[in-house]
Amino acid sequence: MKLNSQSANYGRKAQSTLFMVLGVLIVAGSALYLYSAKEATDITLDRGVLQIQNIPADFEPIRQYVEACIYYTSINGLKVIGERGGYYDLRGIASGNEITAGNKIAKWFYVDEERGTAVLQIPPLKKTPGQQYSVEGELEKYVSSEIDSCINDFADFRKQGFNFEIGRELEPAAAIGEDVRISAKYPIRIEKGQSKVDIEEFSVSVPLNLKKIHEIASAIAQGQAEHRFLEKYTRTLITVYSSPDYEGIPEMSNLRFEFRPLIYSREAVKEKMIQILQSGIPRLQVLNSGNSIDYASEDQIGAELVDRLRTGMGARLETLPIIAPVEAHEVEFKFRNDPDPVRGFRFEMCRGNTAVCSSESIGGPDPINSFVPLQRDEFPYDIRYNAKVEIRDPSAIVFGDERYTFSIFLESNILDNLPNLYGDGSAASEIPPGETPPDNAEGQDAGSGVSSFEGPTICNPELWDSRDITITVVNSSHPKKPIDEAEIYYTSAGESCSMGLTGSDGILVTKFPTGVAGGAITAKKTLDFIDRTISFDADTDTRNELRIELEPIVEKRFTVSKKLFEKVFLDRETWMPTDGILRLGSDESAIITLTREQEYGESPFSAFGEFSGSQYGEPPSMRLAHGTYRLNINLLLDKIVVIPEDEKSVPSLNPFKGFREKITIPEIRFGAPAIDWLHVKKITVPGPGAYKYNIKCIEEIHSDEAQAPEEAFRDAGTIEFTVSPDTSSSLVITPRTVSSFGTRKGYVAVETNMPTICELNMPGNQNFGQFPTGEQLTTLHLFFYPTTGEPNTYAYPIRCARNPEAPPAERQWQEWYGLQFTTSEYPQATTFSAVSKTPSSFSGNEVFIALETNKNSYCIYADWADKDDLGKYDYIVEDVNANFPEGGLELEGVTFTNSELYEKEGIEFTAIDLGIDDSDIEARKLDDLRQFDKIAEYSENDRAVYLPRIR
Repeated sequence: MKLNSQSANYGRKAQSTLFMVLGVLIVAGSALYLYSAKEATDITLDRGVLQIQNIPADFEPIRQYVEACIYYTSINGLKVIGERGGYYDLRGIASGNEITAGNKIAKWFYVDEERGTAVLQIPPLKKTPGQQYSVEGELEKYVSSEIDSCINDFADFRKQGFNFEIGRELEPAAAIGEDVRISAKYPIRIEKGQSKVDIEEFSVSVPLNLKKIHEIASAIAQGQAEHRFLEKYTRTLITVYSSPDYEGIPEMSNLRFEFRPLIYSREAVKEKMIQILQSGIPRLQVLNSGNSIDYASEDQIGAELVDRLRTGMGARLETLPIIAPVEAHEVEFKFRNDPDPVRGFRFEMCRGNTAVCSSESIGGPDPINSFVPLQRDEFPYDIRYNAKVEIRDPSAIVFGDERYTFSIFLESNILDNLPNLYGDGSAASEIPPGETPPDNAEGQDAGSGVSSFEGPTICNPELWDSRDITITVVNSSHPKKPIDEAEIYYTSAGESCSMGLTGSDGILVTKFPTGVAGGAITAKKTLDFIDRTISFDADTDTRNELRIELEPIVEKRFTVSKKLFEKVFLDRETWMPTDGILRLGSDESAIITLTREQEYGESPFSAFGEFSGSQYGEPPSMRLAHGTYRLNINLLLDKIVVIPEDEKSVPSLNPFKGFREKITIPEIRFGAPAIDWLHVKKITVPGPGAYKYNIKCIEEIHSDEAQAPEEAFRDAGTIEFTVSPDTSSSLVITPRTVSSFGTRKGYVAVETNMPTICELNMPGNQNFGQFPTGEQLTTLHLFFYPTTGEPNTYAYPIRCARNPEAPPAERQWQEWYGLQFTTSEYPQATTFSAVSKTPSSFSGNEVFIALETNKNSYCIYADWADKDDLGKYDYIVEDVNANFPEGGLELEGVTFTNSELYEKEGIEFTAIDLGIDDSDIEARKLDDLRQFDKIAEYSENDRAVYLPRIR
């Protein structure tokens, strides 16, 4: 892709990036048919229903422009309210219900110690009359506040001769369900020449299931309010890491036969406690979440910690008392060491709040020795901290590589070693509007801050009064193979509790509560099997033995290839598949979703995987179970793609032009160069010789928006280097590196004269790690790294394998220890400047060119001979903000059998590449994007080609 003069000028304002915004709409899956052969029609994809209003063709871009602005602004608004716990404006929420870290994030649960109230404050999802806050209302506030900066009073259209009469400000209305719909009343009258049109309403849809995310966040917050799992887990951590010596932290309560008292510094214990929470809180998990793992098999925790966590929390570490539809969503807990003395981290463990405290020496009467030496440990822990909960939706690809993240804060508050539900108990339990206390309000011991809450009634083992029931859990693929450590849950009347774990024989014998209105038993073996539920009522069911078969989940490596379509001209323009199957390029990736047809009694199950073209040497894996699936693949290209400017003949009322006229469709650009201080790109050169390139850069922000593109770019010097032929017969390693102006980021580059696998050792690490190229054989290895933020000298041991085809343990490594460099102090950026540095290449095929600037910018380069023609320049960038949708796949009824999953090694997927980005630049048109609507048709037409192959 080459840069032309029309599109080179990039500003930050959204109105100057209209069609890049439209590109975002297409990436999201919206169907934008801007023009047709007879007339332009307005089409908005809204849950499968097309709303059509006839609009003259030359006015249609304005309608699409407004909807693109609404969509773009809504995307940003969803990010903001996701970052702030469902809020855009936090100024009016209850005091204490916020954490400040750049932006404010709402706390959904906290203890208001001043009022003596435990507060659960969850913003409603839906907007209702009289409700001050709702997620829908907050999104509407954001769109209302920010939309004008995008529309910009239609400045670009006014320059084209359009006149606008705006009835009133845009009034958005959000509806959040399985997707997010934003409609808006915005009456505008548009005139151009003798033509005019009135447009009243606009509507867009964002493919994000925010309703489910809100349900997950609500369930977690309610779980904290009802079960106080953060406090219980903190107490367990104190128990695990406490010991009667100075290596651990003080025990909450203990009696020791010793003369020597233990003396502790409060600040020293506080620092240890912070370290414990920083490492312990991230291990909290929600069962069945997309990132849950079984820590019982991990050495980093150890058997003692796992056993104590099982005892302290009634189940495995990852099994919190939370019932939420997490499915493939990721849930991550983080400890926050907030310095705020009012609502942030608080720690005390010495009575009287002294700086030093000790165990108490006591003695009791002894008829023989008069006194027995005793030490009593009584340390009243008073700990308050905030835990950040991040819920990520991996399927929300319209939000980029980070996917969509929704964050809330929950407060953990321990007073005198026990959960502090109502502060000091001195204030009345007044609940403000929209706030509710935990259900166990009656369980508070007034004046003590101590709760007697012990969880749901059916979970009290003292009430399990039925006969003994034997539950046997087996592998459905091997019915005689028992499943050990399967968790058994009993659910009744909306409450669920753990009954225990199966033994090595797959059996659990337990009693159940009677006198409840029916119930169900669920067997779980997280990550290894699909959950299954059966009905059971201890009062009416006569069975004494129950057998539950679980479907196993198998981890399978997978790769993705593609079949390319190309545009051909027969009697008409036609898209045809080419011969052969191709590998994905290094800048291509595929996102795979497999949704299993749910069988009776089984939990929903879906598999997710992401594959890039650089992973063929070491393919990733996904977890699959036997069954029939709906397969969906999104094929993405991480490269800037441009639909060039085009002319189209449309109907006209002008008889002098034959009732037709030509209109210009402006260039549409998918993606943008990454804005950074450090710019690196790998390019191909013809061979050995001298090379010289001219460099131009543009700042992220420049003051004069009206200046021509050529004037917006600044000359940044030249890059010159010489490529020498390879004359060595043995492996030669040549490290190259460049430091960074601001010591923010740098890179390490290693060249070899033959394809190799290379590794480097970062400062402070003990082991070598591969460059990001992984197992891919290459002569160029590149590694970006963050620096400390201060000027420093770095040293990187590097080694490369001479025989990369051998297993890792048998490879012959050649080591190189000479790479050292110093990052410099960042100069004050009063004016823009750039420094170019580049290495040469052994073979003459590929080289790195590199550029540093002292301000955020993006830069372009061209051969010195073409330095005066801006259209000949290309971007200096290794990463772009792109993800252009190349194609994909949609297939129903894809079946995987047990024999295939157990006996075969991996899965090969094939996707459709529509070839839009590969089309000749003159033939590529906006109409080509309509091919995305035919992916399902193309998939089924040649189903045998696209069915996954088990190998």
